[in-house]
Amino acid sequence: MTVAANLPGAAALAWNNLYIKWQGNDLKSSMTAFWQACIEQFPEELDNSHPVSNWLTILAALASQLPATSVSYQDLIVSVDTVYRVCWMTSQLLTQGLITPTQATTGPSSVLVAYNAQFA
Repeated sequence: MTVAANLPGAAALAWNNLYIKWQGNDLKSSMTAFWQACIEQFPEELDNSHPVSNWLTILAALASQLPATSVSYQDLIVSVDTVYRVCWMTSQLLTQGLITPTQATTGPSSVLVAYNAQFA
């Protein structure tokens, strides 16, 4: 698994890193830990947090429906797509100045730190 240096890199590495988790029957637990680590950084009362929190909510719903082991290939594809979208949306909002670096890349519960902790 590869550590991502930035959010576009994390998005680009989503397939490789999640595929390894899928092969090891660890996809569900890693996805659950990822969204749980990030969600508090994007509270409902901050309007600019909604795009990321919406994708994290989709990821949470997806992870809750996955079996603990033997995740289907189709569910892997959907999982990769959703993690990709979380990373890409976070990157775009950071670039536009709508969220903080603490939320996106530097904080202990930022999307990039949580991604690397769970998928790299």
